[in-house]
Amino acid sequence: MKATNNPLHPMLQELFENLNLLRGLLFVLEKRFDNYRKQIVNNSVDLSYLLAGSSLVIRKLTEFPNDGWAKYYPTGKFIAKGQDYLEALNQLIKRESAWTVSQGYERFESFLFDIVVMFLANNNKFAEIEGKKKNIKDCKIRLNLNKSQLNNEEWRLVLKRCYRDNVDILKNIRKWVPNFKNAIENNNRKINLFSWYFVIAKVRDATTHSNLIIKNEILQKILQSQEKKAILEEYFPGEQISIGYKINLSEEKTELNLKIIGELALEIFNNLSIEANYDYEIEWCK
Repeated sequence: MKATNNPLHPMLQELFENLNLLRGLLFVLEKRFDNYRKQIVNNSVDLSYLLAGSSLVIRKLTEFPNDGWAKYYPTGKFIAKGQDYLEALNQLIKRESAWTVSQGYERFESFLFDIVVMFLANNNKFAEIEGKKKNIKDCKIRLNLNKSQLNNEEWRLVLKRCYRDNVDILKNIRKWVPNFKNAIENNNRKINLFSWYFVIAKVRDATTHSNLIIKNEILQKILQSQEKKAILEEYFPGEQISIGYKINLSEEKTELNLKIIGELALEIFNNLSIEANYDYEIEWCK
């Protein structure tokens, strides 16, 4: 992808680079684990040799040897055997898959914030519309920025103070750009992207804070909507357990969600560029 004179383009390019990095790292990890599986299953490799260097050794915090040489003590060894080890590998891949989606979501959060900051700083028409909102006016006064035009850093300060939820920023874009609403509701993925965004945000929280489990209280907010329930089951498969929903992402679903993150970002870039009369034609990598 080549850069254009569009000031919004660097944000999109950076997001795409980050998404490809995340997918590439997961791909390498998956292939490495596949090789381990083949060694174990096909060649009956002794795990004690394969994992000889994985034993954790520690020091005693209050020990100061007279000779100055630190002493280390082995804590044990990797104890999973046979099928248990293979299952441990599978669980690690699932965890890394969820982490990859979570990181993709967070990269999109940064993209969304940065592209809107740049858009407002360079387009007085929409900056004036935004500046008339009471919460924006109040923030500008508190930050001693009560003036008609703000630069990038000033808008960054205002938006950080006023918008804690990225959904509010997405709703702003929907108001500024009428065609964006159509893309959210009528797209070739055949899903409501606001509903998908709601679900992926909960998946990110569960991955980061709850050991891949969407707790029942949050899960009910998803299940009360048939649309969101269908998105959860199709795009973020897992199983319901007593305390919630255990996320169980495959390689295919991980890649699919990274693609949708990129597609949503592209739609935002295109629509904001059209409204600002920027060149939005991208020369794609071949």
